[in-house]
Amino acid sequence: MYALDDWRKLVRDLPLASSHCHHRPAEVHRELDLATLLNTAYIAWGGRDATPVADRESYVDEFGANTYFVWLSKAIAQLYHQGEIRAESWEELSKAISEAHASPEYHFQLLKDTCRLKFAVQDSYWNPGDDLGRPDLFRPTFRINEWVLCHGPEVVDHNENSPWQTDGFAPATLDEYLELCTQRIEAAVARGCVALKSALAYDRTQAFDHPDRALAKQAFGVAPDRATEAQKQAFGDVVMHHICAVAGRVGVPLQVHLGLGKIAGSRPMYFEPMLAQYPQTTFDLFHCGYPWTQDLGGLLHVYRNVYADFCWLPIISTTVAVQTLHEYLEVAFGNERLLWGDDCGTAEETYGARLAWEHVVARVMHERVETGLLGRRAAEKLAGKLMYGNVERLYGG
Repeated sequence: MYALDDWRKLVRDLPLASSHCHHRPAEVHRELDLATLLNTAYIAWGGRDATPVADRESYVDEFGANTYFVWLSKAIAQLYHQGEIRAESWEELSKAISEAHASPEYHFQLLKDTCRLKFAVQDSYWNPGDDLGRPDLFRPTFRINEWVLCHGPEVVDHNENSPWQTDGFAPATLDEYLELCTQRIEAAVARGCVALKSALAYDRTQAFDHPDRALAKQAFGVAPDRATEAQKQAFGDVVMHHICAVAGRVGVPLQVHLGLGKIAGSRPMYFEPMLAQYPQTTFDLFHCGYPWTQDLGGLLHVYRNVYADFCWLPIISTTVAVQTLHEYLEVAFGNERLLWGDDCGTAEETYGARLAWEHVVARVMHERVETGLLGRRAAEKLAGKLMYGNVERLYGG
């Protein structure tokens, strides 16, 4: 009988593939010490600056149970051999991080050798479609936010991107705009982009109503203060429907951030009509829609063009990730549609995300075998699918 520690060892020995990351360029890593790392990691969303020396103990006390902090702390302990993040170990950890990153290759080595990353789908939101010059590690996705949001030349998305910034970009009509969008997607796929990515949950509702082209045309080319919210939303609806159709035609998945954005409008069920209307398009739905994980479980059960992606979830809430993996294994028709991505910007965070996913996979395999819900050999094979096989299958081996 396999004990939990046996499952942990089995999972630890497996390679990794990630459906989604936003690994930051080399110049960001060169500046890292412990405070900078914490201030650029997800734990920074808690609103505390990690820089003041006098606040270190209270920082750890306040965030010590948060799973963003927990898994990053465990990763740093394993990588730098000074224990987990504590006020008393802070200086030595910070020095070790800074010295390690003096080598410009160090963060890539961490990904390859320590994280055992075969590849990750990279979302360079600051430069859509970029693979950081490392095609051995990163397969780029093409972020589409700017196309949906930028109804006129004075509009940018939340990453300051706009198609109107491109030299010679001057569509005279909405139809011309959509044709240029198609051409840009086709060119990105030809360059090697393996997916399209929507992070629009940070910008607008994920309900893309029946496109009102007449209303959308009223927003086209107009300054932000001259377009109504209804016109802007109609413009985005039209463009998003167009992109969903194009993704299906060119044969790349559309990755969609759901949950934890503009939270009132990011519930997975708001996006359900798109899944039904574009059955030829593969939708990789991110974060299991947290906090509405059961919504996404229902969509996974009903729609065969849906993949449920655990990216980010194990470090949002490890407890929920365990419960959700159990549930999705029971409701999905085929476990090949369960994916994982680290969703991180630094190699230390990626390693922490790997540790969290290892914990989830090992525990769920152990519990299902122990309770007779899954055979041991099937669970061993499934662990490989969850760690790397399913991502490879969708995004290329």
